[in-house]
Amino acid sequence: MGQNPQPSSAGRVARLRRRMRDRGLKRVEVYVPEPYAEDLRAYAAELQKRADDPALMALDGLVKQAFGRYARYLESIDVNPARASRGEARAVADALIKRGDKGAFQLGRSIHKMAAG
Repeated sequence: MGQNPQPSSAGRVARLRRRMRDRGLKRVEVYVPEPYAEDLRAYAAELQKRADDPALMALDGLVKQAFGRYARYLESIDVNPARASRGEARAVADALIKRGDKGAFQLGRSIHKMAAG
């Protein structure tokens, strides 16, 4: 008996899942009301896109750090630190630069430089 030149579907699925794990992605299965399924898919696609961009991941880390250390200067900024866009990151940076102390100013400059690129 000769070997089938086409790999089995189970083998393809296993390789796909292994590649996804190697990229730092985790398979998650959830049940949501049908009207929200597309929203959830779009959100998952956005998270995957962010995971593929090391610059966005680093920017997320700096924005989270800003909210952790300097929340008092950012109380009027309505941004989700876990997934801030480049524009929102610039708003955070501007607030840190204008309102913060020396450390906040330096962090704001770093965020601004990274958000611009």
